[in-house]
Amino acid sequence: MRIRLSHIVLLISVANIGLAFCQTNTEATANKSPKCHFQILNGISSGPVDIFLDNKLIFPSSTTGQRISSLGWPSEKFEVRLVDKNSNREKKQVIELGEGNYATLILTGDFQPLPKAENAKPDDPPEVRTFIHTLSNKLEPGEGSIRVRLVNGLVDKPVTVKAGDGKTWTIPPLKIVSATSLPQELRLQASLDNKDTALYLAQKQPAKNISVVFFPANGGLGFRAMVETTPETIKADAQETQASN
Repeated sequence: MRIRLSHIVLLISVANIGLAFCQTNTEATANKSPKCHFQILNGISSGPVDIFLDNKLIFPSSTTGQRISSLGWPSEKFEVRLVDKNSNREKKQVIELGEGNYATLILTGDFQPLPKAENAKPDDPPEVRTFIHTLSNKLEPGEGSIRVRLVNGLVDKPVTVKAGDGKTWTIPPLKIVSATSLPQELRLQASLDNKDTALYLAQKQPAKNISVVFFPANGGLGFRAMVETTPETIKADAQETQASN
């Protein structure tokens, strides 16, 4: 199973793990000047979800592994609302990115209800096991030139990832681990229940930071890798959208 990334072709996904093609939605802010830019990756394992931003339906029936690219939003603070198509349960979260920021939102969980808090009212809707991770593209001090963020979307099992040089990372359920100071050509091996999945990530210069989300697929481990949002990826997404119209 191989994925090749570059600054022009952002992602080529492998069909046999059920991944969808890159999706874009530029109509949401067609006539407004964006304050921030972000992409969304759906790593939710329970089924399709409707994705709303500030109560506007941006992407209906998004399935696991789908990417919504190059959203420029007119406000740096907005509400994300996810509606599970199977249970009709909801997850709401206010996101504040800051003006001019570039970010990636990764969705994980399964919409299973959590125990109610002691101070909850009887008619309060249950909190659900669904999470919206906000990942800024900014490198932290000491992180080096290339970073791969490994996101475990599984709700009950850790995922172990090993690099060719022997470095190993174990990602707890629904958590994120950053692998930093990496080469631009990277071979990884992800393990779940003693079954291995190979990832080959190769980039052209200048190399970008990458996020990889793992999720259950066909009884095993599926994944989606993507370059994190930058002005260059936004331009490439716009060119791809224009070419497909």
